[in-house]
Amino acid sequence: MIIDGHHHIEGDYGYILRRMNELQIDKTVLVGAGVRDLSGHKMARICEMEEEKNVPVFFHQGLTPESSDARKMVKNFRNVTFIVAHAGVQCFYDVLDLAMAYDNVFIDTSSYIVTFRKLKHLCRKIGAKKIVFGTDVPVMSNDPSEGLAKIRRLPVSESNKELILGKNLWEILERSKK
Repeated sequence: MIIDGHHHIEGDYGYILRRMNELQIDKTVLVGAGVRDLSGHKMARICEMEEEKNVPVFFHQGLTPESSDARKMVKNFRNVTFIVAHAGVQCFYDVLDLAMAYDNVFIDTSSYIVTFRKLKHLCRKIGAKKIVFGTDVPVMSNDPSEGLAKIRRLPVSESNKELILGKNLWEILERSKK
């Protein structure tokens, strides 16, 4: 199985699917670059595509006022797994509430914005099963070791660290094979 772990969406979505098929790429985590409205037509089309392909949607929350509230999108696409980048940035508590309310919402740890304190709070509130490790190197982090160090310092069991560092994403991707 070939998995593209970070594919930015720009332009013709059909082209992306055709190229995936041509190159025998089975799954991808698509990043909705240029999507500024989480409840708009463009994001709905991405969610429909992901629902059809049974792969997760990775998105940034809070880039614009229209991208600050993901509730409608998550509620409308309960069969889609959502991974929220950078723990929601300035929408941290909104994302935390979403992850607590919906089984299909996971939180990404990437960037310097996701502080050690925020990670501890996430572990206490939603548990390690809802957290996905990410680095976003070189955009929001200089080196993968920065993110790894935060996870390794967490006051959680080694098995919970393993969930965060890869098992959760692996399980999400395994479910997408079905």
